[in-house]
Amino acid sequence: MNQADIESSSAAEAAFERAWSDPRHTQIELSPLDVNRVVEANYVTSAPATMTAAQLWDNAVKKASDPVTYLPGPVRSSTTFGHRKLSDGAETFVRLTEQRMWMTPSEYRPVIELVVVDHNKRRATFLGAREARRDDGTLVRVEPTQPLFDVEHAVGGSETAPLDLWRIVHRTDSKDERLIEKFAHFQDLARVPGYVAVYFQRELGIELRPRGEGVQAR
Repeated sequence: MNQADIESSSAAEAAFERAWSDPRHTQIELSPLDVNRVVEANYVTSAPATMTAAQLWDNAVKKASDPVTYLPGPVRSSTTFGHRKLSDGAETFVRLTEQRMWMTPSEYRPVIELVVVDHNKRRATFLGAREARRDDGTLVRVEPTQPLFDVEHAVGGSETAPLDLWRIVHRTDSKDERLIEKFAHFQDLARVPGYVAVYFQRELGIELRPRGEGVQAR
């Protein structure tokens, strides 16, 4: 799919679902994460710390457009272009990053993603691509050293008890058990993702420290 083919958020969602349902591909879905429960149970905080669904969605939107700030380890450079509104009010743009490779984390390679941010559904869809055109018409092309992948990041639950939802599908030629094993250790249910901790610090002015590190609440 090219960015020009994305006329609505449903087009991006349908592309993700087609990839997800392909039996050759490698699909991984993380467990829904109750952010406030995890923070209360496992962190010492510098102030009372809770996050609303609106704030968790704002976190996801900021991460989509500024991954270097919110994902400083996995992403080390980022630029966006092709910003436009879609017919249903969603936003789309192209994100070009240097990302850490899944199986070789010491390596970083260029990644192109077609991004659709649906504020009504609180869902962001990222579709891997081999090429895209900048605003001046210049063609950007990458030769992936790993299978293209698509990501869906969404917010569920209630306004006061939001859930962080995340799934990825790698467009492999057949199921890749190495990727499945890699992602089996990707999520720690006793910790919030790094981008959530960054949001608490930057946007809410609250520091999170894992319990057991000898840090006292201030």
